[in-house]
Amino acid sequence: MFRILLMPGVLALVALSPCASPRGAPRGVAAQPAVTTGVVARPAVDAGQVVAPPVDSPLNIVPRPLVTPISPAMVAAMRAIAARDPNLRPDVFSKMGGSSVVNHGFLHCFEEEPRIDFGGRPLDDTLAYFRAARVGSHSPFARTSIAADVGWSIRHALAGRPSYVMQEVRATQGRWALAFFGSNDVEGKNAHQFAGRLDRLVMTLAERGVVPVLGATYPRRANDPDMNEQVRRYNRMSSAIAAAWGLAYVDFHQPMMTLPGRGLAGDGYHPNTYIVGPRSHGCDFGEQGLRYGNNHRNLLTLTALDSLRRTVVGSEAPPAVDATPVGTGSPESPVRIASFPFARRFDEAAIPGGEGLPSEACAGAAGLSHRFVARFTLDRAMRVRASAVAMGPLETHIGIRRVSDSTCFGRTEDEEVVSLDPGTYELFVFALRPRRVAEDVASAAPRILVVVDAEP
Repeated sequence: MFRILLMPGVLALVALSPCASPRGAPRGVAAQPAVTTGVVARPAVDAGQVVAPPVDSPLNIVPRPLVTPISPAMVAAMRAIAARDPNLRPDVFSKMGGSSVVNHGFLHCFEEEPRIDFGGRPLDDTLAYFRAARVGSHSPFARTSIAADVGWSIRHALAGRPSYVMQEVRATQGRWALAFFGSNDVEGKNAHQFAGRLDRLVMTLAERGVVPVLGATYPRRANDPDMNEQVRRYNRMSSAIAAAWGLAYVDFHQPMMTLPGRGLAGDGYHPNTYIVGPRSHGCDFGEQGLRYGNNHRNLLTLTALDSLRRTVVGSEAPPAVDATPVGTGSPESPVRIASFPFARRFDEAAIPGGEGLPSEACAGAAGLSHRFVARFTLDRAMRVRASAVAMGPLETHIGIRRVSDSTCFGRTEDEEVVSLDPGTYELFVFALRPRRVAEDVASAAPRILVVVDAEP
């Protein structure tokens, strides 16, 4: 098993620009991460200023669950969102997304099938809870959503005055939003832009007391490796946004990868549904039914709703345990990352300060004083992907520094993929405000999403 120790690493941030794409990427062109196929090393300066911290605890690589286990901290985070409008209906959810959400094979069977066999899974009470609710003439399962349509990305859902997202929330008065975007967004091949838009969507909903449920987009044909790599990057960002906000996340991608034809219909793009004769059976959760993409998506979605009904709405004890956080993120008290993948979201005003750290030289940012600091230790060689997603009028760049000899890695871009030997490393991000601020982000809240994980 992987063991990763976190030692004091540095992420530095200061105010920069309104760019959604990395430094140097032309506007409107898909941003490409900086990837180092081998170790890119260069000497840092002022190495004598680094003081080794106390012994750190080993960290683990944590496999992503199909449905996020709810923890006490997540319950608190979601209840805090709900408290902003206590009048919303806890038995109603809104559907938001593209064609895979509009598809009749997704969720409709929960209203239409008179009896559903869950194969011993304790989901009957949750099915009855949401099926009994009415928005107009339908339950939330079969309602035609204002915030979902064929070909839609997050950009489409946030358009309109008021936005289609808010029109749907006002129409349903639902507490939950199944915000399953990515299948169309991924065509833009810019995962950082997607993360910024998804964060904006989450903020828009949370400010009005609606608790989002996020999910992974599904795989593409096996003979399309480029698009499947984009899907993986987009899912990495959507799961990081969920983790940073303390929201439930549903991994549709993982089980579909194991299905015949990856659980896709004949077009190689949309999830398929189990069909017998003229009828579809999206709620067949037996061995045969679970060979199909929408059947898996239906089961996982209801499982997520079940965990929220039991813990956030009800009083059932959350099944997961929160890790004890260590460190504040300042140079004096660096964060110890509990596990990979790691995600942390910051408003610019919350970034700790500090000056004169040798990490500045690794990012070519000497003189900048605000930064978030973390450390990690590898017990074996590993490729690590670190991302700093700038949202609002900011742009970011990353540096990675080995503590033992002050060697720097990477190219100071907003995303780095580096091959690292066993050892302890600092990770730091500098965020700057540029002189010119793009009009579309000038008024947006400056914030940053930091994501670090092991790369396949």
